[in-house]
Amino acid sequence: MPTTNDLRRAYRLRRWTMLARAIKDRDGWRCTMCGRAARLEVHHVVSPLHGGGMWDEDNLRTLCLTCHLELHRKQLEDLLEPDAKARLEYIHRVT
Repeated sequence: MPTTNDLRRAYRLRRWTMLARAIKDRDGWRCTMCGRAARLEVHHVVSPLHGGGMWDEDNLRTLCLTCHLELHRKQLEDLLEPDAKARLEYIHRVT
């Protein structure tokens, strides 16, 4: 499994630059969520840190910066939500 540092290095490789361009070409140089054509980035559907393919075209999609940040914010909320619910239930039991 790659580390965060491995990913940082990979994003600087020409191979990544070429693949990112190919993904943007495939997606018509538009965000696949909102359709915008500005500030485009390539997003891993499943992070390589969690078993998704770094170089797998089926694991990549074009997103604008706004949608990319919003997607990661929602993913973080989903990860934290079960803990938040458990804390609230604990507080209600104790009080």
